[in-house]
This record gives sequence, C-alpha cells and structure tokens, in this order.
Amino acid sequence: MNRMKGKLKVWLVVTLCLALVAFSLPILTATFNAEAEGPVVILLDPGHGGPDFGAINKAAGLYESEINLAIAKACKEELERYANVQVFMTHTGLSHEREKLSLSSRVNMAYSVGADILISLHTNASTSNSANGSEIYVSKSTYKSEYNQKSTDLAICFLRRFKDMGMNIRGVKTRLSNGSRQYVHSDGTREVGDYYAVIGDTIRKYAIPGILVEHGFIVGDANHLNTPEKLKAFGIADATAIAEYYGLRLRSESDTEEEVSSSDEPVEPPVIVTDSQREEAVSVSEMILALPAEVDFSAEEKIVAARAAYEGLTYDEKRVIESDVTEQLYHTVIQLEYLRNPVRLSADDNEDIFINRINSTLTGIDALSFDSKGTTADTLISLLSVHFDEQSISENAVKQARQRLTDAILGGMEFENTESISLDEDEVAALAAEIENEIRNSTYKIVLTDRDSKPVKGSGFAATGYAVQLLCNDEVIDSATIIIFGDLSGDGIIDSLDELMIDRHLQGVESLDGVALQAADMNNDGYINLLDEDILSRKIVAGK
Repeated sequence: MNRMKGKLKVWLVVTLCLALVAFSLPILTATFNAEAEGPVVILLDPGHGGPDFGAINKAAGLYESEINLAIAKACKEELERYANVQVFMTHTGLSHEREKLSLSSRVNMAYSVGADILISLHTNASTSNSANGSEIYVSKSTYKSEYNQKSTDLAICFLRRFKDMGMNIRGVKTRLSNGSRQYVHSDGTREVGDYYAVIGDTIRKYAIPGILVEHGFIVGDANHLNTPEKLKAFGIADATAIAEYYGLRLRSESDTEEEVSSSDEPVEPPVIVTDSQREEAVSVSEMILALPAEVDFSAEEKIVAARAAYEGLTYDEKRVIESDVTEQLYHTVIQLEYLRNPVRLSADDNEDIFINRINSTLTGIDALSFDSKGTTADTLISLLSVHFDEQSISENAVKQARQRLTDAILGGMEFENTESISLDEDEVAALAAEIENEIRNSTYKIVLTDRDSKPVKGSGFAATGYAVQLLCNDEVIDSATIIIFGDLSGDGIIDSLDELMIDRHLQGVESLDGVALQAADMNNDGYINLLDEDILSRKIVAGK
C-alpha cells in the first residue's frame, strides 16, 4: 500500500500542545508540496448520513450530512480530473430510515482500499451562533509522530484554499480522547490517543493517517453553505488542496499513463482475525452447512449444537462466516422453534421493533427521557402479535401425542430407545387430534415482566432486562428479553446515569456486561466505542 511519500518543503516548525492550538493566518502563505510515487489512494468520508443528520440549522434548512455528501461528491469529481490518483468514498448516500455506517466500518474501509489517507469531511456546530470559520483536526499522538507533521502540512493546504474563499481561519487543531483510545509504543509504553476515530483508529489499527475537515459552522457560516454552487466550491477547494500536497497534475489528451479507476461503491471492511479464530469460524460454518434443509425433531440435537457454537464465537469470528450461512442457521433455528412451539411472539409488521429469535431479544423499543417513564406495558404489548402456524401445530401435536402414548405404555419406566416401541396409529391420531384441539382452544395473552419475573401493570414502563412473555393457559411458552438502546441502567429512562456508565466502560473503570452491554451499542454495529457515547449524549439532549 502507498503511504504519504516524497520530500516536503517545510517553512515552519509547528508545535501542537495538549490543548487545541490554532495556526495564525500568516502561516497560510507558505508552500507545501509532495511528489507522490505511484498512484495516490484517497478515501473521502462524508461525515454522518442516514438517520444521523449531524449538525442542523433548521432556520436555513441545512443538514450536515447532506452538506458533507455534496462536498465529497464535488471533491471526488474534481480529483478525477488529475492523473495518478484513485478516489474512493465511504458512502454515496445513506437511507434516512434505517441504513447506518459505523465509524469502525469507515476506518476499516481505509485499509481495504489501500488508502494513503482518510479524509473525513464535516460541517461544524456550536452553542454560539456567532462561531464561524474553518478548522482541521490532525493527530496529536507521537505514536506515529511523522503523521502529525504530514497531516499538518496537508491541513494547511486546505486552510489556504478556504482563506481564498473568504473563510475565517480557525487553524489546525488536535483533540485527545478520554483515555478509551490509546496507542501502545514498541517499548510497551502507552499514551492517550486521538479523540476522532477517523484519525486515531486509522493510525492505531492500520498505520494510515487521517484528518477531519470542518469546512464551516452550519449556523455561523450558513451564507457559505446554502447553495449547491457554494458546496461545489468547497469540494473543488478540497480537491485542489489534495492535489497541491501530493503534487498531482491535471490529465491531458496526450496523457499516456495507465488510467486508475475510482469507485463510488462502498468497500466492505476487512475481517481481522487470527488463524485459530478463522479455523474456529470455519468449523462452525461447516456445522451449519451440514444441517438439513427440511427440519424435523430428528435434527434437534445438531441444530442446538450449531446454534450454541455460533453464539460462542466472538463478533469478528462471526463476521468470517458468510452471510448466507448465518441466514441458514437463523432460518433453521426458527423452523425448530416453530416445531417446538408453533404459537410465537412476533412484532407487528407496521412497527420498527424486532424479535431476534437467535438471541431471544426484543429491540427497537423507544424509551423516552425525563418527563416520561418510557414505553408502557400496554403500548409495547399493542405492538406485538401472536404467530399461529397450523401446520406446525399439527406436527407438534403428533409429537406430543406420541410422547403421551409412549409414557402410558412404559408406565413411567425409562428406556434408552423409546422409538423402538410400536405405536398404534389410530391411538396416535386420536391423541394428536385431542392435543391439537386443546391448543386451538387455549387462551393466550402477552405480558411484560420485570427482572424478577413479576408482571408489570399496563401503565408500568418497559426497561432493559425486562421480558415480554407469551402465556398459554397461564404457562409461559415464549419470551424475549427487552433491550432498549441507551437504557444501560435498566430503569427505562435514558439519562446522565447511562452516559456515566458507558463512559466508565470506555475508560476501563467498570466494564458493562449482559443486557447493559447490549444496550450500550447505540448503533447496533457490534462495538462499544466513542460513537455510541456520542449518540447517547445526543439522545439525552434531544429528550430534555
């Protein structure tokens, strides 16, 4: 993979302190060039996207995610006018309803495309409407000390272009994490890492530099961001700065260099596992592939074993297994569970909640903050329905009939192989019909229970760790544990206590586990990191 190469003409010694330190305007008159050896690979990351709008200026109708994407597309288009460069984007637009792209996926993408640098494009926000100007964040760390200077040089190229556009220049800055992101030096010593994952994790995981560009403030600089033409101008400025730093030249008709393709398609992040982890994942995958397509009770033991083996894998080991194999396990488990119990809890198709049959969890429930205790039992139960499968009921009835008849013949005695006993088909059919009739005439109800399995009244609220149970004639036949993203404490409210818990987890002070750990994964990407803490903080602010 290519990395930042070439000699730099540096006319200034820059010192970045622990606090955020900005460069003064005269610095921007200096010239910084880099002559790249071979194709330069640029990964542009339009910040936010999908249901995460980022900063918002409602009065001007401006949304950060849309601004970032427009600038990134313009930058890519302009960069492709240059020779010897390959441009990728982490995404080209995400669905506002559901689609998300985690920070870890963006970082991993830099590795998978062989990027020389990840450039994350953003628009700033402030509690003060008078805040304005452009600023760029680079690495503070000495873990890869050369990246600090090189990123700074590139950042200055950006700021010089922004100054030409009439922007106030706030400078090059650094920001350290709260200790959850650390760098480990070759001698074993540690230092606090950079706050932004696109800077810190690209360096720590893949030795790839990253910078974060704040083009302007969505309120204070609205007049620079409120038209497609102005956003395109920022994109061109970004591309020009990149070309200047890497010494790129515009293509010409006589250009004989081999064309380097670019791609708008997001690249799947790589799976990083050890050989032993990969072997374990392959072994589990083979167990799943050996399961029968048509499920009956003879396959129950193998299905249970395959499910347990899959659940025992780490998150990265699970990612080694092909998605269609995982889907095969998922559907096989559901078929078995339908055979075991044909009447099941299921989510109303019109609601955005989901019952995960592999993990037996119910997620997607919204917990309100402060003024309300959250989602009530009545509200939650109204979003659920009972699934009724006639074919499965018949098969289940026959199974139970055989078992009843076997028990009657044996008179309570235990034999190693009860299947060897010959059963009268008419007796079996009669018992099967009796049981099926009992099932069809049973009384079902759905209840919400707390962590002590005590029913929660209709006006009581749901919380992480509670359960939804389906009762048949007052016997529990199906249940799902509730996971409310953000409700780490399990009190049904999302507040500062939950924020404290995730912060202590990230700092290694007090680790989360069980349902609290699941509730902390705010974007449901399998990782607990600063992005989850940021999403949680925003949710708390939105609830005030």
